[in-house]
Amino acid sequence: MSLEQNTIVPPSAPSWSAGLPNQISSPDGISAEEVAHFIKAGTKAPGKDYIVIDVRRTDFENYAIPGALNLPAHSFYATRAGAVSVLSHIPLVIFHCQSCGSATSRGRKVAAYYQDALDEKDIHTSKALYLEGGIKGWVEKYKEDGELTVKL
Repeated sequence: MSLEQNTIVPPSAPSWSAGLPNQISSPDGISAEEVAHFIKAGTKAPGKDYIVIDVRRTDFENYAIPGALNLPAHSFYATRAGAVSVLSHIPLVIFHCQSCGSATSRGRKVAAYYQDALDEKDIHTSKALYLEGGIKGWVEKYKEDGELTVKL
């Protein structure tokens, strides 16, 4: 028997969303340029017209968008009713994770869970969006701009 045959491969960890229902909605993306524009121009007030929700958990490191709230994806579904009660007066709720690259990314899935909760309650005062490119894309563009990016 070779060493390779005796090697035990640990099972891969389940996805953070294992066991959660599939999301129904499919929120739109918003570009980093558009978000950066209304932050810099002051055309939208944070906490009133928009809010950025960072859904990273253990990878919440290095950089953040100023004023973003950290609501980790891992616990969002269980607390979505509370999130809706707190955030539903804000027209644009922008979610992001590391990259938001695929439909199964944390940012996009959590945005969908938030939008689904709004839809279930027939709330039209708020809309979920995801940040195209996530924090990686944001940092590539705005790493050196202290008004748009905070080094942690």
